[in-house]
Amino acid sequence: MFSSTAVLLVFAMLQLQSTSIVVGNLFKSINTGLEGIRRNHCLQLRRSSANVQFPWYCKPGRLSVIYVHVGPGWVKTNRFSYTGAVQRNADVKFMTEQDGGGQILAKFNSAILNCQGFSALKRKTCTIPRALRPWSGTITVEIGRHPSTRFQMSGTPVCLKPGFEGYNCDQDINECVVHKDKRLCAWKEGCVNTYGGYKCKCPAGYKVSSKDFRLCDKDIPKILSRSSNYTFIMFQTATLPCRYSASSPVTIKWQINNKIIAIKQLNGAKQTADSRLTLHDNGDLSIRKVTYGDAGKFICVVQNVRFGAYITHNLNIESSPLMAVQFLVSGKHTTSHVYRVGDDVTIDCQVIAMPVPTVTLSYGQQMITTTARTKVILGKLPNSPVSHLPGSLQLQLRITGVTQADAGIYSCQAKNRHGVTTKSIKLTVTL
Repeated sequence: MFSSTAVLLVFAMLQLQSTSIVVGNLFKSINTGLEGIRRNHCLQLRRSSANVQFPWYCKPGRLSVIYVHVGPGWVKTNRFSYTGAVQRNADVKFMTEQDGGGQILAKFNSAILNCQGFSALKRKTCTIPRALRPWSGTITVEIGRHPSTRFQMSGTPVCLKPGFEGYNCDQDINECVVHKDKRLCAWKEGCVNTYGGYKCKCPAGYKVSSKDFRLCDKDIPKILSRSSNYTFIMFQTATLPCRYSASSPVTIKWQINNKIIAIKQLNGAKQTADSRLTLHDNGDLSIRKVTYGDAGKFICVVQNVRFGAYITHNLNIESSPLMAVQFLVSGKHTTSHVYRVGDDVTIDCQVIAMPVPTVTLSYGQQMITTTARTKVILGKLPNSPVSHLPGSLQLQLRITGVTQADAGIYSCQAKNRHGVTTKSIKLTVTL
């Protein structure tokens, strides 16, 4: 039989052994859970699209070249190679992505490259300098003892800036010579080389099209003023507009019918047919102290070496009546004459006025009308340079067999909206 002491000792040993197993299992469970948390954290960082920083326990694995910068911007790769154009006068850059922390070593055809980015960052950027041109070869990137990645570059150096060539893309291309067989411009002599390009010019009378700089459009001058009827009071200054728009030098001509009265030549020289005329640089024509002789149809012509445009204006002159009262003797007019009894008398009242005036003859206070011995005839003013005007009139009084009773003062009156004009003449009759 065991003593009670021995039984207690065995029981104590069993208790101690059981406690040790429990504590060991607890620490093992804690370590296993922490490792799992770290693995999950590293997996989340690898899957993230952000440029994250790995903690020390995320070991590097896969390494890839995900973007290349060959000129205009970043290009996403297939992670194995790039084939295409590369800007001749710029550095090439590429971006790497790794699965864990660690400093990378990048090379291009065995030349060590400079890379930017903290060793724990997921992505780093490396530069292939222009000195290593042309950009055809192999990019290798490694992290410590881990296997390196290989990325094939097959770049064709090009100048992305149009109109330039050369090793540094700074030599101007003379497109007019290089592409002379392509007929760059509509007019065969129209190609003009410029720095970094070319432009087209057009023959005289044409302009470069606003829709396509290689084409030529007719350069037809455009007159901005509108045709109109203008009315001025006599002796005022009349200005007739002829505003225009033209992209090439033009000749400006003012004419009445086919007679040129003012001209501005292509070189800017001006000539006028009358000292009262002024041809302005903007095309307008001014006439000082206008008279009825200036009334009529005016034509303004704006013309370049090939095309032209024109506009017409009607100039009207108005005034209070202008008047002359005279005797008509043997076909000639006179203001003074002595008649004998029995002579025939003719008195002409000649009037010019616009609007058309009302014209009357009177003897003393009595208006004269046609009778057996007197005739009052209203007609156009004969032999007048302004006979075309409706208000160019002649009121003629004819007295057959004048008597001394017909002697006295005869008055002619003309009236329109601008005023009233009255003039008189004395008829003298002797035996």
